[in-house]
Amino acid sequence: MEARNQVPKIGKQDVFERKYMKRFEEIITPHGILLRYEIDRAAVDLGLQLTSPLSSGGSTVTDQIGRASCRERV
Repeated sequence: MEARNQVPKIGKQDVFERKYMKRFEEIITPHGILLRYEIDRAAVDLGLQLTSPLSSGGSTVTDQIGRASCRERV
């Protein structure tokens, strides 16, 4: 088969990640600032710079960072 006739396939892992990441981001973003890693060295896809609410209704950034990976564990 010639290369121009090949259609890219979307694998099971890609489908999982797309669904998982969207939902995960919806859940975590109220708790901090979403960080995306340009280079994924340790299977860490994103992080969250945690925030703490202020009485004024705003928030302050803490020194805590959470990290997450959407890699399925087998």
